[in-house]
Amino acid sequence: MNWSFGNPHLLPLAVLAGLPFLVHLIARLRPRRYEFSSIEFILRGVRKTRKWQRPKDWLLLLLRTAAVIALLLAFLQPRTYEAQAWSEEEDAGRTVVLVVDATASMAYDAGGGSRFNRALAEASAVLGSLRTGDRANAIWVRERPAAAAAQPSRNTDFLRETLQRARVTHESGSGAAAVATALDQLSQTEGPQELILISDFQRGTWESPLPPIPDSIRMAVLPVATDPSPANTAVRRLFLEPERPRAGETVAATAEVINYSDQPRRLEVLFSSGTFRQSEDIFLEAWESRLVTTILHWDEPGEYAVRASLPEDAFPLDNFRDAVIAVTAGTTIALAGDPAWPHPFWERAFRSLDGTRVNVVQTAQPGLNEAEVVIWTGDDPRALPAFEPLFERGATVIWHPAPGSAQNGTPFTRQNLREPQSLRLLLPDDPLFEVFSGGDFGDPARGTYQERVIWPSRTGGDSVTVLLAWQDDTPALVRESAGAGRIYGWNIPLEENGRAAYALLPEFLALAGEIARTARDGISVPGRETVAGRSVSRAFPADWGVREPVLEGPRDHNQRPAWEGDAGFDRFLSAPLPEPGVYTWRSDGRTVGLTAVRFPADQSDLRTHNPDTFITETAITLSHARQVRRLREGVDWWPLFLALAAGLLLAEALFCRLARPDKEGVPS
Repeated sequence: MNWSFGNPHLLPLAVLAGLPFLVHLIARLRPRRYEFSSIEFILRGVRKTRKWQRPKDWLLLLLRTAAVIALLLAFLQPRTYEAQAWSEEEDAGRTVVLVVDATASMAYDAGGGSRFNRALAEASAVLGSLRTGDRANAIWVRERPAAAAAQPSRNTDFLRETLQRARVTHESGSGAAAVATALDQLSQTEGPQELILISDFQRGTWESPLPPIPDSIRMAVLPVATDPSPANTAVRRLFLEPERPRAGETVAATAEVINYSDQPRRLEVLFSSGTFRQSEDIFLEAWESRLVTTILHWDEPGEYAVRASLPEDAFPLDNFRDAVIAVTAGTTIALAGDPAWPHPFWERAFRSLDGTRVNVVQTAQPGLNEAEVVIWTGDDPRALPAFEPLFERGATVIWHPAPGSAQNGTPFTRQNLREPQSLRLLLPDDPLFEVFSGGDFGDPARGTYQERVIWPSRTGGDSVTVLLAWQDDTPALVRESAGAGRIYGWNIPLEENGRAAYALLPEFLALAGEIARTARDGISVPGRETVAGRSVSRAFPADWGVREPVLEGPRDHNQRPAWEGDAGFDRFLSAPLPEPGVYTWRSDGRTVGLTAVRFPADQSDLRTHNPDTFITETAITLSHARQVRRLREGVDWWPLFLALAAGLLLAEALFCRLARPDKEGVPS
């Protein structure tokens, strides 16, 4: 704490504090003595009261001295400052940037209003403390930090109106990112600068360290969480297995439920989808999480929404979670490239499998984009734009290069072997060979062959896994990652020419079935799930005829996504989706897709940081916005000292009246 005086030129008057003592000494001077026998009686009375009279004199001296000192301090006008860096009495043209938390945890209401409402009130009070010439702005802590104005402005009325219209979001956010935005705005201003953080300082929002704060910036933090560790229960995750089931196939829906509380809780977990309802009671210890599973199935292909929910509590935003599942009629196989070779062998194998659909398409046709598995006999698919959306959503491409196709400009050629060679299984524990582990479906490396393809080169480095190899270590079946999808490089002859007949083996059919199964499990369609506060991009095959779709959300959060376009299908990009729930894509009155928006899991733990543990050492922690004015202008003490001086003088007068002797010289 620092002191200053409004009238320091009056400090020499401090010597007046000794005036009462000087008067006291003068009063004690003894006059010349004269002997009178007639006053002997008076002297006897004085001697009787002398023991009481001396303490009275000292007390009067103390009161009078204290009154003079208090009066002198009142004229000096002392003022104290909590932090010297903020003490700018004549300051003008300061810039104040408020960082106001608007993330989901700020919606928590402990009964006296939400954390966010208190934050708005405190921010408005800070703006009310500004003087003419000061500039200010507000930065919202959200999924993407947002500024109320492009730069700090003197128009504080506009900022107050913005605060009145503001609403808490269902988003996550980064306090560090918002502070970085605020520092960027402050760096473009001159004069005194202030950075004030108003938040509940919830752990998920403020776990990242703040960027360095320059020493020239005055920084204060104002926590608004009245309960630093409130109780809450949440559905943290909901996942479905398999993600792309066939119609009629059973699906396991598993929800992770957590008790963010130091007290045990008994809860009812409800699973719902359409007319389906299934509930289960669970008991959770303090801070315990548990997985709860139910079984569902759908008889018709399509997209379906699944919800897991809990009874509503004081923080209802995370009491449910939605997921979207795509039920298919079967695995879609596309045969693309050279239509003559070796498509007939793959088509015969896949058509003999249950739950598969085979389409023969050209490279640029829409059917290619719908496939989970593509048999490709042309050039390197990684270099072809038509395959980019396939790899983006996790599709599988079996690259069986026909003679004449090329990799990096070098054509593939056939090689006839002088001596037949067998194959070797290098990774028997790979999921692709799971069906062969029991021995009932034979050996995938069975047979000897005299013909193969000479690959120009092997690319991909560590991302390439050799599953089957020839006897001389030449790769026969390799797997390589491609975005979210995968490529199987196939170098095993299938022709029925007497020298190579792998297509006739039952192992080929089993291997084709495993490729289809693993491909279906790994497929994903972007746009079926996102987090509140983020945009979503959804692609539809061009032959679906989706034009100007409307995205309908909960509580009439409807919008028209923007068309982006793409090869072979129509892609649309939405604006940020504001709250959790299921959003429906509709076009020409029909439903063409669903998107599940989930609550950000890091916002469910409502426990807060102590700002002192992660804010810079030079920052000041405030309990309310009124302290900001005190930080700048200090605390005036002269009214207190003036009242103290008046009180001391009044006490001295009362004491003198009460201590006055009676007519007989005896104290009353």
